[in-house]
Amino acid sequence: MDAQNKIIDLEMKLGFLERTVEDLNEVLLGQNKGIERIERRLKELEERISSKQDGGQPDMADPLDERPPHY
Repeated sequence: MDAQNKIIDLEMKLGFLERTVEDLNEVLLGQNKGIERIERRLKELEERISSKQDGGQPDMADPLDERPPHY
């Protein structure tokens, strides 16, 4: 393989590697956004649980916590 072909081969490999890094970066950014959403939701749930344990406001009961009428 002559020097010109080696350079072309290296440039192609570099191009593929750059594209791979860009793709992986996009995936990481998407995962980071998902983690941030999960963390916000977890914080909201922790606050709700904490407020219920502290007594909370009785007139603000969650309908999902109520027993169905057939019990």
